[in-house]
Amino acid sequence: MERRDFLAGVGASAGALAVGTTGARAETTDSDRVDELLFDSTASLLGADGEPAAADADFVAVRAEPTATNVDEDGNGDAVEYPEDRQIPLVGVDDGVVAFGAPVVQNGTDFLYGNEEVVLNALDRVAGSGTVAFDETHGQFYDADAHAAFIEYAETNGYAFEATGTDGDLVAALSAADAAVVTSPSEGFTAAERDALAAFVADGGGLLLFDQSDFQNFDATDNLNKIADALDLAFRFNDDQVLDEESNDGIEFVPTTTRFDDDYADLFANRQGLGFEVDPSRTYTAEVVSVTDGDTVDVRIPRENAPDYFDTVRLLGFDTPETYDPTETTPEESPELAEEWEGIDSYEYLLEKGRESAEWAVGELSEATVDLSFDPEEGVRGGFGRLLCYVRYDADGDGTRDDLFNRRILERGYARVYDSGLTRHDEFIEIERTARKRGLGVWTESDIDVVEPTRPSRVERVLFPRAATVAAGDAEVLARAGDTATAPGAPLAAADADAGVALVGAQTIQEDYDGPDAPVDDPGAYDTYQFTAGVVDRLTARAGEVLIDGGHGQFAAEESASAEDAAYFKRYLEGLDTGFTQYNDLSSMGTIARRRALVVSAPSEEYTAEELDVLRRFVRGGGAVVVLAGRAADRERVNGLLAGLGTDLRLGATSVDDPSNNAGSKELPVTTDVDVNPPLLGSERGRGNGNGTGGGNGKGRGRGEDDGTDSLAGLLFG
Repeated sequence: MERRDFLAGVGASAGALAVGTTGARAETTDSDRVDELLFDSTASLLGADGEPAAADADFVAVRAEPTATNVDEDGNGDAVEYPEDRQIPLVGVDDGVVAFGAPVVQNGTDFLYGNEEVVLNALDRVAGSGTVAFDETHGQFYDADAHAAFIEYAETNGYAFEATGTDGDLVAALSAADAAVVTSPSEGFTAAERDALAAFVADGGGLLLFDQSDFQNFDATDNLNKIADALDLAFRFNDDQVLDEESNDGIEFVPTTTRFDDDYADLFANRQGLGFEVDPSRTYTAEVVSVTDGDTVDVRIPRENAPDYFDTVRLLGFDTPETYDPTETTPEESPELAEEWEGIDSYEYLLEKGRESAEWAVGELSEATVDLSFDPEEGVRGGFGRLLCYVRYDADGDGTRDDLFNRRILERGYARVYDSGLTRHDEFIEIERTARKRGLGVWTESDIDVVEPTRPSRVERVLFPRAATVAAGDAEVLARAGDTATAPGAPLAAADADAGVALVGAQTIQEDYDGPDAPVDDPGAYDTYQFTAGVVDRLTARAGEVLIDGGHGQFAAEESASAEDAAYFKRYLEGLDTGFTQYNDLSSMGTIARRRALVVSAPSEEYTAEELDVLRRFVRGGGAVVVLAGRAADRERVNGLLAGLGTDLRLGATSVDDPSNNAGSKELPVTTDVDVNPPLLGSERGRGNGNGTGGGNGKGRGRGEDDGTDSLAGLLFG
């Protein structure tokens, strides 16, 4: 699950680079030093005593920004916390040793930062030239192959790298080396190896050490600290993770910093680096180096008069199941979210299908030459720094790269659509629907009848996260703030039955407030999902699936929601035998005409006159529009939409907190002043979700598009 990528890589062809510029980092700039560094999943450094380094510690070359904090991410209780007034060290130097809190130059690093330049400068500082032994004998995840781009870069600058191999002899390798590299070792060093490293450095050899955060507890920190003990270094490694919510590369665990110590100015000297800017209007050619899984590949981009460029590509528009090991990771700890997969709740099954997807992708893309292109509605990179690309390749061997991998994997059922603002989103949704109907790939055992039925009780306690008031006018008020709120009795939701429109002053379907990592301790204690579904019930008796708009900036907007952000609400509706699907293009009546309702989460882009006309015709035909918008919404956009729909409902400017009745903090107010009935069960409706799943997989569930309006069941929620 990513927002998102989601939430860690640039592409170009040799021809593209040879003709015209891609914005390569210049050999000289206005500054004589690197501007900024990026640390992906980094640990911090401590003093030699294992305590927080002093504010003026001599060994510190790079510190995190003042906004950074550190946490015990693996929960083992072995992280040392830095005080709030102490900047956190990320790079340390002790004579011939330079230590980094993260492996900052592995393939896929965004080299538009100065990471590769600083590491090359570090090699120059501790060695100057010669042979570099790259240790692979201690269970390193980031081996030499994972550093191919940097190694080629360093070799063009006078170094020769020799990887030890997993069965090699580190002690022997040191005897022929001028420097050595050790990255996050998950296996310990023998006493003889530690002694050899100490003798190597004492004799003038250089050593680069790279740690990583304790996110998955690889034991790298303890193993590195034993080396630090043997060398009597001025620093130790911390078993923590550094986060920065303000200075980062799109997500808090990828902090960036400009805090360099002038005593180590040689480390930050600006030089020609590897990075180049991508022109998202162009198509670039690359070679696939490796396939990580069904939606992620590493690529090599040949360049003239420069080292080949390596990067990681996150393929656009779809998501494949994760491939974590369920024997080592519980479902609650896994990177997978079963609720995102319609009619599937088995993590073991998703693991199996994730492996199948990865195997198919390997067969299609391994060592292939591909064309990379970008989507105008997506960024060049996602939240993890990876390139976001469409990939075309030669699937049938006819010599042309005209087969779109992003489409083919959906056609074969190995993936689901990733609900972003993608321009091809709606096209991909129809492809996924077809694969589900046919029971292909991961959809073989998709069946919402096996999902735990939703059994709503009375709607009594409703959470309105980060709420704003609603100006209801003559509309029916459906919820009010409680007596202890900062705006007692203020409307939080209202329905204009004449206009077929409701406004809820909060994101009541946003999964940020549900799940194991949510700020709400017990989301099930609140009736938020059934309240939202009940609002739809209040407006319309029409049958059909519920849609959500994703084409007006919702995916990237603060506290707005696309379907990707509402997996738990989707699963709630599945328990009612009701589908929940995102569409981005609302300009055609055919998209929504036979659906029950459209959820519009706070838009950040205006609706066209054509779209507003379609929505008005939709509600005249019996459909409903439910607008969700809290305090962070663009009020002008929200109220412009409401006016265009012919209702007097408006989003107010007043935020609503409740210091007494809340779900964990005052910004999560809870109220019992609600007037909404829960939706009815699917068995009481006799109505399908409109997705047509079944038939091809032998289940034949007959969930078609019949609107059911001439039966009592058709008048109930469905």
